[in-house]
Amino acid sequence: MLLKRSRDIESWDLPHIENPFFARAHVERAFFNCYASDLRGIDEVLRDEFHSFSSLNRDRRTLDRLLNLLEYGRVFLIHEMGAKPFSPVVRQEEDGPDKSRWVVSLSNNYLFARSSLEWIVQGLNNSHTGGHAQKPPSLLDEVVGGAKEIINQLGRRTAASLSESMGMRYVEKETGREIDLNKEAKDLLPPSNADQELGAQIVRDNRATAAMVSMVMALSSKFRSVVRNPEEFAADLKKALTHAKSESEALGEAGLEQAKRRLGYKTDPRFVKRYHGPDDMSKKEGKLAELEAKGNKTDSKAVATNTNGERQSSRLKNKRRARLMTENKAKKIDIPSNRQGGPYTQEEIDLWQDILNRDGRKQHISIHTNTETGMVRVYARDHDGIISKTLDEFKMENFNEKKKAIGEAFKK
Repeated sequence: MLLKRSRDIESWDLPHIENPFFARAHVERAFFNCYASDLRGIDEVLRDEFHSFSSLNRDRRTLDRLLNLLEYGRVFLIHEMGAKPFSPVVRQEEDGPDKSRWVVSLSNNYLFARSSLEWIVQGLNNSHTGGHAQKPPSLLDEVVGGAKEIINQLGRRTAASLSESMGMRYVEKETGREIDLNKEAKDLLPPSNADQELGAQIVRDNRATAAMVSMVMALSSKFRSVVRNPEEFAADLKKALTHAKSESEALGEAGLEQAKRRLGYKTDPRFVKRYHGPDDMSKKEGKLAELEAKGNKTDSKAVATNTNGERQSSRLKNKRRARLMTENKAKKIDIPSNRQGGPYTQEEIDLWQDILNRDGRKQHISIHTNTETGMVRVYARDHDGIISKTLDEFKMENFNEKKKAIGEAFKK
């Protein structure tokens, strides 16, 4: 058996490719027992994909990175000539007299591995019929296209909710047909090439979430070779792409997530992020804290002030928000809504009732990320929203990779 990179697959390899599900077991056994295994090519793949790899690096973390390459179709396990895979993923079909073509039979459970195989097969089919093999799609572009589609979906829902709240109707000028902004609002970030369009279509066809897209972005080999703690990278990226409306806001959200981990805060399960509300409501040792995320090109420490002169992260601002939620929004519990966060829940209102019972008193923290340098500074604020002390200061982990990924997602 041989572990082979997708770009090196030849036509004679196709009927011998093992399903990634079953290939995983072979790779796991061979990884820690290389001298007693007949599986070749592991070291070569690792050196090519992870340039810092040395033959001494056979630990669980490196194995997980290798298994992710297998799952996402960057590498495949090939059986020797004469041996059959337990679950073949490519078969040959008749295509007219004296003609045949390769067809991918891998299920959509391995969506990106299937996509990789389809491009390999398409190129080989074309080359056999006098055409030219096509360049495989860019996984990064596919993921960026998927991220853009998620942002576009959020934008359409936002447009629809604003229209609903203001009692506005949009109609088609030529026909008078009413336009459903949930489906037909203009994309904020249209795909800029065919690979991005493919990624957007994958999201539409499979109802993918930001979690899936960000995880794929984190696991693609371009990022895996340089990213430390890829699971945390993916989680941060999910938060950044879900609600942020700009690159700076997204980086600010990513800084907030890293600050929470460093300081030991965990989001209260009752909290739902909504427009005009706080960025996070977390707990540590049973104490509630409101967190605000800021992203700026400078080392700014400022927070916004409302028309009543109340700063974000202040007692009065939060007391006002708690009154709004418990008196007005409580009437809308479980009523379907296109607004960010969906329908209001009883648990969410209970959280704000706790805040109201405390007269808005709780810990207030602001997290400020410099989007040029990646420095993150965390400040505790008093009941007036004024900085009382510095809680932490650090350089955002994987800042350059995170900034690049977020920048691509917001590129127009």
